[in-house]
Amino acid sequence: MHEVAQLEALLGEVRPTRGGVLAVLGGNDRLIITETFARPFTVTQVEEIALLEHHGDDTWTLHVRSPEGEWEVFFDVAEHQPFDVILSELHDDPSGYFWG
Repeated sequence: MHEVAQLEALLGEVRPTRGGVLAVLGGNDRLIITETFARPFTVTQVEEIALLEHHGDDTWTLHVRSPEGEWEVFFDVAEHQPFDVILSELHDDPSGYFWG
């Protein structure tokens, strides 16, 4: 899937402020960006940062976790957008939500 390669390239460019390791999980219609924290003498922690949901009309929706832990549509990007719009939002992160 071409979108996975684009996301992985983006993750190679951004520097999260918390210092974890970024990765893309999933495939097909759902891609999840994770950040893994592995510190000596503690349990490895994996946080799901974002969910990208693919729709049948070749558009995508960007989701984030709500305070209750449920996926919800990210407030700065409307649903059903071209992948480039989602990628641009993640790259620029104007709200500082993803990478600080």
